[in-house]
Amino acid sequence: MSSMKDREEGFERKFVFDEELRFKASAR
Repeated sequence: MSSMKDREEGFERKFVFDEELRFKASAR
């Protein structure tokens, strides 16, 4: 069942990455 955990972590990382990009784009 480790694949599910890996998928969850990958999804979280992508979400954080998108949020960071959005923040940097709006900070300009």
